[in-house]
Amino acid sequence: MEKINKDEVISELVRTIKFDPPPKDIGGTFITRPGIKFYIHSTDKMLHDEYMSKLWNYNNEIYTNLTYKEFQDRMISFLISREFKPEPKDNDAFFREILDLKIRKWDVLKPLFGATIPDECNKLEFGPYTLYKIEKSNSDTIEELPDHLRAYMNDEINMTTMFDSLTNIFIAVTIENRSGDRAAELSEEKFNQFEIIMKYLIGEHPIFDVRIESKDSWKETYAVCHEDGAFHNNSQRSAPFSQIDMSTPFFTENEVTKWIWNKIDAVRLTDMESRILAAIMWVGKGINDVDHSNKFIQYMFALESLFTYQKRGELVSPSIANQISEFSAFVLKESSEERKGIVRMVKNLYGTRSAIAHGRSHSISNEELNDACNLVRSLVDMLIKNEELKHFSEFTDLLKWVDEKKFS
Repeated sequence: MEKINKDEVISELVRTIKFDPPPKDIGGTFITRPGIKFYIHSTDKMLHDEYMSKLWNYNNEIYTNLTYKEFQDRMISFLISREFKPEPKDNDAFFREILDLKIRKWDVLKPLFGATIPDECNKLEFGPYTLYKIEKSNSDTIEELPDHLRAYMNDEINMTTMFDSLTNIFIAVTIENRSGDRAAELSEEKFNQFEIIMKYLIGEHPIFDVRIESKDSWKETYAVCHEDGAFHNNSQRSAPFSQIDMSTPFFTENEVTKWIWNKIDAVRLTDMESRILAAIMWVGKGINDVDHSNKFIQYMFALESLFTYQKRGELVSPSIANQISEFSAFVLKESSEERKGIVRMVKNLYGTRSAIAHGRSHSISNEELNDACNLVRSLVDMLIKNEELKHFSEFTDLLKWVDEKKFS
């Protein structure tokens, strides 16, 4: 957060607000409140927004707990109440009043597409996420909801709005906040995180996909031959063809998926846990990307997030390619020949990554994409499941382990 003198910024903000009869070329913004009308000229609008944004960001608690619009409305009402001549003590009281607002728990829900829950199970929990099966025609699915959600769903207007979404599966996250609108804004990062994790877990699959935003549409492509007019048309649906049962052991009992759901909302992670989780997120983002070069780079970012380091006291780091290939080989393989194969593959992949970074290559083969993606996924599996590796909390633990393997 930028350090500012809030009293000075509020004074500058007031100077951008005009009460005189507006000129014809105002091109700005009119603001109306009961009994008062004022405007911000187009020449002052950028400054006005800058000052308002600085004040919104002045205190992290306020920034986190109010939307920009909510803060703006409160600030305008405050200035009106002080006839646009607030004293420093008034400014202090304004910010104190916001901080005194009660923090409450909000369940933020969104429709979930591509997922299903069996009839005998109306709720599933995955770390900070809860999946609900809510059917308008089945009152049992509503009666089994928590009290606050059941009360919401029993309102006919709310029920109608929710079931415009063409799915009966909803995903919820709980956000503690002073404002419901800000809770909804902050939930977007959590929902995006869920989609990325699902991309990682499902992988590149032709018919399965789990999304929070519906993209249910058909893309039509037509190819017509120059010589004889022969044509070919292709219809491609952008939404998932099939639904995934989220109650299967793969999502609920698998060691890797359980690890992800447990760690994704952890307050504190070890160095190795942070590295593994970063790699998972990079792979998920890569799978979600349609551009092959971007996909590949994100897979390589995942690999780098696992194994890049600089020893304390060293002015020059060892070659990143050597470093990553060596760690990959020792984590994945036991025999010398198998390790040499991993080293060759990683160095080849890193050569492609360097070529892309320096603008020398734009064509990525499917084999390279698959090798990079599968390599990271295999490493993540080993680091989570291997009885020896899973207990390492710091990267230095892994470094020592590899050194012992090399010289044993």
